[in-house]
Amino acid sequence: MFESELNNSSVLELFGLENDDVQSITYSNENGNALFDVFLVDQKPKCPRCGFDNPKIKGYVAKRLTHSLLIDRQTILRYHARRYVCPKCLRTYYEHNPFAFGNRKLTEKTVIDVMHKLKSPNETFTSVAKQFFLSPTTIASIFDSHIQIPPPKLPRRLNIDEVYAYKSDYSKYVCVLLDFDTQKPVDLLSSRLEHKLFSYFMNSFTPEDRSKVEMCCSDMYDPYRRIFSKVFPNAIYVVDRFHLIQELNRQLDRIRIRVMNLLDRKSDNYYLLKKFNFLLFLAENEEIPKKAGLNGKDPELRIQPTRQYFDVNLERKFNKRLNCFANYYEIRERMKKIDPDLAMAFQIREQLSDLFSNHTFETAENALNDIIQKFQESNINELMHFARTMAKWRVEIINSFRVCNTEYRVDRTTGQVGVEQIHMSNAIIENRNSLIKTLKKNANGYSNWTRFRNRAIYILDKDLIPTLMPVEQPKKKKS
Repeated sequence: MFESELNNSSVLELFGLENDDVQSITYSNENGNALFDVFLVDQKPKCPRCGFDNPKIKGYVAKRLTHSLLIDRQTILRYHARRYVCPKCLRTYYEHNPFAFGNRKLTEKTVIDVMHKLKSPNETFTSVAKQFFLSPTTIASIFDSHIQIPPPKLPRRLNIDEVYAYKSDYSKYVCVLLDFDTQKPVDLLSSRLEHKLFSYFMNSFTPEDRSKVEMCCSDMYDPYRRIFSKVFPNAIYVVDRFHLIQELNRQLDRIRIRVMNLLDRKSDNYYLLKKFNFLLFLAENEEIPKKAGLNGKDPELRIQPTRQYFDVNLERKFNKRLNCFANYYEIRERMKKIDPDLAMAFQIREQLSDLFSNHTFETAENALNDIIQKFQESNINELMHFARTMAKWRVEIINSFRVCNTEYRVDRTTGQVGVEQIHMSNAIIENRNSLIKTLKKNANGYSNWTRFRNRAIYILDKDLIPTLMPVEQPKKKKS
């Protein structure tokens, strides 16, 4: 067994030690693992019972601690802890252990590194265990012992949404509550059932707390509206714009499929509706995303004018199937001529986009009423169905035009300062939902709800840090 003594101060820093702290530190290879034997300087700590400051050394106890130092092999810190005896009161006690918490067999650095890894939704307890040469059970225990989620507090503006991430006996959706202003999670609930949510808000928060909520935003899920009207008496309820447009796109897609079913599968018109169906869901001024590599770092790329899908002057490309050169504008115009319902669908989709782009809270009501009337008069079943949806959520759609904040942004290329009005939406919470889905997918699901909730909140809240001292876990009741 190869053995060598280490005196380099830079090596000692890896263990959180200084030269004055160490009597000796020795490295050896133990069955392929890195073993460090450490003796600390005798500090002669006072007796914790009587305060006598000249105790005698009774002996040494070798404590094996797992240490996250190397990535290619397990690192074991064999700390030879002195055990003292007080000549005055005969009390025995250990010297201070600078490596671990209490009697734990993991060093502080290992715990900190493990918790840092668990901050990523792409990591699982198993993947972190492999990196630190520990078991998944140990990693889960570290997480449970060093994470403490603070009690939830209701924000001024509350986002609520559900995500399919945890299946319990009574629900398969996780209900996510988010602070719109700080973008931090408020809480995660194991169900979106109406009576469960109502009980949660009524029992977890006082009437004073609930009265401070000014705005709530969600998708078009009826129980949310009924609950908010009961538990948040002073709040304005807002429907997320994205979900409204998403519902319209579903209806437009039904029109497309209905028209396609009447066409010959080998015809050009069928090919257009199949290949270029995405054009049906784009707004008139929607920009073409830049290709990989054209990320704006090149100054010449930044000064190029913005390209739009339906720019008449957009470059034409040859299509073998159609045997002609065409751009997206010309293809869309050709798609409109396939069926009058499709032409109407393109037109109405543009009107809804114009509503959100060019209207304010003061003008939105009249504009929305006009659109609802046009949808109802279209005599197209899918659009008439969507008109009933908009009429049902008319007040909440108008509330989505209320301005929450105003931001000033400087254009990098021109240096001009622009003013952007912020409207409440569920865009932020949809992003957070994707992280929760990633967490669930990588772990192939969770069976412990408390652990899943704590891990999700720990990931979503960037400012949440683990506790240094272990949190005492509630003892299981004996059956």
